Amino acid sequence: MQHRTLGNTGLKVSRLGVGLSELGDLRLEDEGIAARVLNTALDNGINFFDTAACYGNSEELFGRSMANRRDEHVLSTKAGHAWSDDNGESWTAETVRGDVIQALQAAKQAD
Repeated sequence: MQHRTLGNTGLKVSRLGVGLSELGDLRLEDEGIAARVLNTALDNGINFFDTAACYGNSEELFGRSMANRRDEHVLSTKAGHAWSDDNGESWTAETVRGDVIQALQAAKQAD
């Protein structure tokens, strides 16, 4: 697998990444399935993973499955589109702003 430097970060990431939206459809009890998918990617040189709060259980499953391999991957997450039960709310600048603020507050509390 070829790797490149991610912008000016100094991080080396694989040219191919894994988007975790489909992983989010799994139940938390399906952690074994998630771990097999993620470990297979890492074992084959893919070290760049993309997730978001709107990807269901993907962040939780990733954390549970990859905690023991933390130094081997780069995890990218998106803010601005929170998970919801399709309440009909448009994806506008104001709703995105609110979602970004919530994501930043949640990340600060997790520290």
